[in-house]
Amino acid sequence: MRRRTAVLWLIVMLLLTNTVTWGMATGRIPWARSYLSPYLTSAPADLDTPEWRQFFDVLKRLQQEYVDPEAVSDPGKLIEGATRGLVEAVGDPYSYYLDARLFEEMRIEGAGLYAGVGMQIEAKDGHVVVVAPFDGTPADKAGLREGDRIVKVDGQDVVGRKVDEVATMIRGKPGTKVTLTIRRAGVEDFDVTIERAVIEIPTVSHKVFRTEAGPVAYIRLMMFNEKTMAQFRAAWQAAQQAQPKGLLLDLRSNPGGYLDVSIEFADLLLPAGPIVQVVERGAAPKVYRASGGGLGIPLVVLVNENSASASEIVAGAIKDREAGLLVGTRTFGKASVQRVWELNYLEQPTAVRITTAQYLTPNGHTIHGQGIEPHVVVENEKAGPDEGRVRLDDPDDPRNVQLRKALELLAERIRGG
Repeated sequence: MRRRTAVLWLIVMLLLTNTVTWGMATGRIPWARSYLSPYLTSAPADLDTPEWRQFFDVLKRLQQEYVDPEAVSDPGKLIEGATRGLVEAVGDPYSYYLDARLFEEMRIEGAGLYAGVGMQIEAKDGHVVVVAPFDGTPADKAGLREGDRIVKVDGQDVVGRKVDEVATMIRGKPGTKVTLTIRRAGVEDFDVTIERAVIEIPTVSHKVFRTEAGPVAYIRLMMFNEKTMAQFRAAWQAAQQAQPKGLLLDLRSNPGGYLDVSIEFADLLLPAGPIVQVVERGAAPKVYRASGGGLGIPLVVLVNENSASASEIVAGAIKDREAGLLVGTRTFGKASVQRVWELNYLEQPTAVRITTAQYLTPNGHTIHGQGIEPHVVVENEKAGPDEGRVRLDDPDDPRNVQLRKALELLAERIRGG
């Protein structure tokens, strides 16, 4: 008798549990839907739709039927995977989910310090491409150069993977080694083994070049991050000792960075007026404006096919505002703005990075997918398969045609030509 009673109570509890679960999944129990609403603020008004029923059906089948029960024992892991797929479903290579490790890596890089090999990489045509190694870093010493495609990391195929995923695979503890399989035009794929080190990301370097028209300041910006403005001001102050007659700004292979930093930087270079138009969904363009009077000396800007995003904001503003002369090749053509939302639902914080806006030049020209055509188009000579990369800050490198042409044009502008 007692056994029969226990069985009956068990059946009742199972029915009750299943009913509540069904109510939470379909939203048909008001209090259950109220309980779920803080977590489903962007979900459809009615959870009892074919799409949501399919989702919960697949989740249930995985938990009940998958051959390895341990693999599906953590529902949080499954939901996290679904979150990743949700963001990727929009088909935007710049929008993606960052798990706890990727999110921490992003924050470290934004602060300008990390452990790795010392290079900037970007997504291009389904590949992860080296934009440029940082001078003096392990990647630079190993002979990597712009345009190299990374096809494997420690033997794992990375073609088609997100840039942040590949960056995380390359980074690691200082003193450990990573092997990259490189695809370079003109040679067979080859492996490069590099020892990781603590990398302080340089964002600005500077020199003073002597020309027939007088000294000119050469300042190269590698990216726009939290340290860029302080480093630029220090470089500009150091250059002032030579009393430069002009500024040669090098944005070649600058993949971009923070929108607000690029706007702050452009504000130093431009006379009062528009810098960029930022267009968010369903809103009128927001125009950011320069308030200063510019540098007051002739300006020439170097760009190339790897100048992207924030560097295109600066280049586009200078061109539209006729504040300087652009020299080099057409820029990359990435003119979208990403915003990162930190998610604190799990034990460790994660995040989503979502494209929320696109930007236009001050005159309303579209950059995304098109790039910016410089005033004077000049190609650098390509490095041979067995040669080191072109030293962008070295006018004596015979392959660095762009830098020599830019110095020539800047001298003409100083002389009033």
